[in-house]
Amino acid sequence: MTQGKVYTLFPPPDTRHQTDPLPPLPRTIEWEAYIGVVDYFRDSFYRLPGEERVPGALTDDEKFWLSQDCILSTKWGSKTAVRRLETTLKWRRGGRAIPSPDPTDVETEAKKGKEILLGYDTQGRPSLHLIPGKIDVKDGASLELSVFMLECCIALMPPGVQTLNLLMNYEECAGQPVTSHTRRLLEVLETHYPGRLNYFIATNVATFRRLITKSALALTSSPKCKFNLDIFEEGLYKPEEMMKQGWGGAIDFIYEHEKYWPELIGLTGERQKLWKARWKQLGGTVGIREWDYKHPEMEAIKSSQAAVHKAAVPAVTEIQAPVMMRPIGLKCLGV
Repeated sequence: MTQGKVYTLFPPPDTRHQTDPLPPLPRTIEWEAYIGVVDYFRDSFYRLPGEERVPGALTDDEKFWLSQDCILSTKWGSKTAVRRLETTLKWRRGGRAIPSPDPTDVETEAKKGKEILLGYDTQGRPSLHLIPGKIDVKDGASLELSVFMLECCIALMPPGVQTLNLLMNYEECAGQPVTSHTRRLLEVLETHYPGRLNYFIATNVATFRRLITKSALALTSSPKCKFNLDIFEEGLYKPEEMMKQGWGGAIDFIYEHEKYWPELIGLTGERQKLWKARWKQLGGTVGIREWDYKHPEMEAIKSSQAAVHKAAVPAVTEIQAPVMMRPIGLKCLGV
């Protein structure tokens, strides 16, 4: 796989997790709070605040985005969860960071090879490499590309994987603008992609360590930020899943846009289409667990459908697949 020059990304390790590695959600007061959030967005009369007119109602893409995993990552249990989700829905709908889902909108920036999605860590998390020497933040186009690539990372997450690694090698850093871009990207991750960042890994940061640390720690918990980490010694990566340039891996990667870009767009688009079809089979609504529509065996569909019919049985104490529960409103959230 890694012999000779490499020009394209590798398919995700979809069989890395044979069973869902995430623990089931117990039926506690937190469970009721979660169901309250789900019911709030599932209400047929729901309209996104401030956009009550058409298309104020949620689109299929927005319902798909509001997975069980997405809702839980917003620290549900208070009305803050609903507010954060609605803020991000408006941000996504308004196109503030990415004008449209059309990859041609960011392709001009992508041609520079400033961001590369390549390789997976030992747990199957995708790796997004930012190339500081090629980043230009004057017009904001770099951030638009970064958001687009974050969406591609999500599309490449195997079943059971919900996070990504962001990697930067500051050996060819151009200076303060790169630090500014990093800060803005981390702000986007923290605000609109909560729970998606596993590690922010930076090497050769002697000159910029203080600035980067200040920016990163203000936005993420300190364990998420790793500086000059030996990724192989720590067991985070295997050499065959890391590029040679700047990181000492076994992948001799060469960025040629004509080879890399079509493969990226084709692979991510195919997976998104497949997952959306499975999601619709599961009901096509808010609160469906990502594992259920990602699982390659499709057994999740059967288990989820069975769970719907058994939802009213009092003996059930915990559940993984989302079920239709009795409406309880958002009293527990104070909304």
